Amino acid sequence: MKKALALSVILIVGCLALESKSAKGIVLIPPELEVAFGREVAREIEAKYGLLGNPELTVYVDSVGQRLVGVCDRQDIEYEFRILDEDKVNAFACPGGFVYVTTGILKIIDNEAELAGVLGHEIGHMVARHGVKRLQAQLGYSLLSHLLFGDDEGVRKIANITANLVFLGYGRENEFEADYLGTEYVYMAGYDPQGVIELLAKIKQLEGREPWAVEVLLRSHPPTSDRIQQVGQQIQEFPTLSGKETYTERFREAVGDLLVRLKPSPETVPTGILLEEDFDDGIAQGFGDEVGRWRVVDGRYTATTEIYRFSTFGDLRWKDYILEADFINARDGGLLARAQDHNNAVALIVRPTWNIIYWQIREEGRWGAWYEPKNLDHTPGEDLHVKVEVRGDELEAYVNGTLKTSLSWKGFPEGKIALYLSHQGGQYWDNVVVISSEGDGAGQH
Repeated sequence: MKKALALSVILIVGCLALESKSAKGIVLIPPELEVAFGREVAREIEAKYGLLGNPELTVYVDSVGQRLVGVCDRQDIEYEFRILDEDKVNAFACPGGFVYVTTGILKIIDNEAELAGVLGHEIGHMVARHGVKRLQAQLGYSLLSHLLFGDDEGVRKIANITANLVFLGYGRENEFEADYLGTEYVYMAGYDPQGVIELLAKIKQLEGREPWAVEVLLRSHPPTSDRIQQVGQQIQEFPTLSGKETYTERFREAVGDLLVRLKPSPETVPTGILLEEDFDDGIAQGFGDEVGRWRVVDGRYTATTEIYRFSTFGDLRWKDYILEADFINARDGGLLARAQDHNNAVALIVRPTWNIIYWQIREEGRWGAWYEPKNLDHTPGEDLHVKVEVRGDELEAYVNGTLKTSLSWKGFPEGKIALYLSHQGGQYWDNVVVISSEGDGAGQH
């Protein structure tokens, strides 16, 4: 009787003393028991899936996680970040600070900000103590006390129940809360929070293209489009994105050759319509915000004034495709193809203010020489429909259906697309479409 009473006191006092400010509601399980449950769950998960045998990559992933932990709202537990050798796209948190990402989700990540988005979400679950709250609701206080009283067998039984709850997810409200907290921590840790949206957009693409890869994730989370919308609204409330980084090169250097091994085989390269965005819902789903604070205004996409403004979208595996978009009130802007990031790409520059259109190669953030400059034959302020066709080493540019200039370039065989605006305000992009042309003949103009 005394031991049961002591246990009750520990549960209640632990809850009152150690609950984080983001963990709303009464939590009866103190951190030391939460860690004990989590450790047992971690053992079960690692026995089932196996850890990736790459200590260097694990250290890197853990370092990104620890950077986020440094700004999170819960510091009463230690956090560990591990990689499961599993092809499904997934990540999850066990109670007590144990976070897992799969090799499957690493396949679709292109920079450290996206990785931070994944880890930040899972940290959010632990800060809000979603796992132990769900466990309490499932068991009830009396049964919980009974299982914990006497020996370690109770902990093991609870661990089995907790493992099932982890894979079932935490419910719509809790997932949205984890998104909110995770995005906050990404921003506070110095990462570009657009990485969260870029990662969610990739998951959204996989829903239609490779649903098998994300089936577990989709069963346990709200609709991805709803998550993108909420995160987009949250990002708009941040005071500034200046100085926030994606750390693309650092990610590539840290992951190294493993990325090649993890990337999907050629037969899984995306085909069909890769992007179709009219911005009418007020959100630029999946677009990065690399330079200039991009936003949707009256169903069109623009950015605050900077010398150069870039917003990227897509997959580094994209090879042959047709990119087209409406350039509204066109004065000085362009479209980037085969973009590794906004600093490395083939750029089509459209400049009605100078009555010229030409190609430039952007490498390591520097603009190169002009290639194949031609008269544009359009005046500043017109609305233009701009199209870039990319096939092999050949690129062709059309304006309002007329071929204007072409280029042969071998430098970037694959890459994303990007929108570009110069320093002049009042310009917009709209109706952006990317269609894979791999295996097709010439496109319709």
